[in-house]
Amino acid sequence: MKFLPQRMEEIKKLLANLQNRAKSVAERVLFLEGENKNLRNRLKVAEEEIVKRNSEINELKHQIEIIRIAGSITSEASDKGSKQKIAELVREIDYCITLLK
Repeated sequence: MKFLPQRMEEIKKLLANLQNRAKSVAERVLFLEGENKNLRNRLKVAEEEIVKRNSEINELKHQIEIIRIAGSITSEASDKGSKQKIAELVREIDYCITLLK
């Protein structure tokens, strides 16, 4: 099979174009891999922040419960409920002490 000089030039141009496209794709892949790594790092930081915030929320809920209990102790209207809650807390404290021994 015989290639004409014009056909050879056309093939060279097509190969050069293909090489340029391959290079562009490779560069894009590198860029996207870097961006993916960056986004994964940001996601990890955000997940850690969520865990921290949830912990803070739970602590604040616990503090709110303590404040409610303290408020109900001073209130005479809910004297029976307060005594029950105090008894529950004492039992819970006793249980924790038993576990620590």
